[in-house]
Amino acid sequence: MAALGLSDNPHILSGEACQESEILNQLLEVRDLYGIFFFYLYKLMLGYLFGEYEDAFNLASIAKNHLIADTGTFGEPIFYFYDSLIILVVLNSEMAGRSQLLQRVTDNQEKLGQWAHYAPMNHQHKFALVEAEKHRVLGERAAALEFYHLNRLEN
Repeated sequence: MAALGLSDNPHILSGEACQESEILNQLLEVRDLYGIFFFYLYKLMLGYLFGEYEDAFNLASIAKNHLIADTGTFGEPIFYFYDSLIILVVLNSEMAGRSQLLQRVTDNQEKLGQWAHYAPMNHQHKFALVEAEKHRVLGERAAALEFYHLNRLEN
């Protein structure tokens, strides 16, 4: 068994097993909208997790264009969760369009809140973490701490 190596760019889906440009070309060639959505979802997740926030922010817009292919599956709430987290990381007080981005987080939270209501074991922690981050970004420390605490209790 070969040892796993560290990648210079862990947010890029390329290595011995696959090359992301080839995968994307194949998905586009056969018009696999579901696969295209998940390609961009995984890319934006990796971008967020490995600190490539600007890339992840741009990928979220592309993934959102393909979200219709994923409606009603497990990828949809994951998209809204990461979309909100990415927005809250890149958001700053001088940013043009700040209110529209905060509205997008609010819209995402409405969706996550519905899923959290019906399946709290799967979604309540996502909702609480985004709420905590939103309050932190807005400088509402007490509310942020309350949601961080709620998130800790949920897990």
